[in-house]
Amino acid sequence: MTLDTTSVRAAFPAFAAAPAVPWHDLDAAATTQIVGPAVTAMQAFEMAGRSNVSRGVHRCAEATTVAYHKARVTVARYLFADPSSVVFTAGATAGLNMVAHGLASRCRPGDAIVVSRAEHHANLIPWQQACARHGLTLRILELTPDGLPDPGRLDN
Repeated sequence: MTLDTTSVRAAFPAFAAAPAVPWHDLDAAATTQIVGPAVTAMQAFEMAGRSNVSRGVHRCAEATTVAYHKARVTVARYLFADPSSVVFTAGATAGLNMVAHGLASRCRPGDAIVVSRAEHHANLIPWQQACARHGLTLRILELTPDGLPDPGRLDN
């Protein structure tokens, strides 16, 4: 199966409305472009009345809370997960920070955290900080010639 990149690009308004010279977003780990249906949903949310989840009893708050929980069920179904295990964060970096902080607090001084040589700094820095905070050691897993983490080197 091949990926139809033309169709994928067309789903993103920023790429579809690109200037005469095509461009590529190579910094998606920091801030990514938003797919059209998400832009439409965000605009509808803003136009219908912005509200916080589970923080009010008025019409907008109740509608927002229902939509939030429906989204959690949809994502859980897609991931084959229990909806209660789905956690929404502001983005990948915020999520990685949460995971690093939570897991490292369960470690003891001298334990090691292993990351690969290929980690983006958004996944490396939280672990470096966690190691410094909790007296842990950060170990770097080297890569295969193909650029993949080499599990054969875990013992090292």
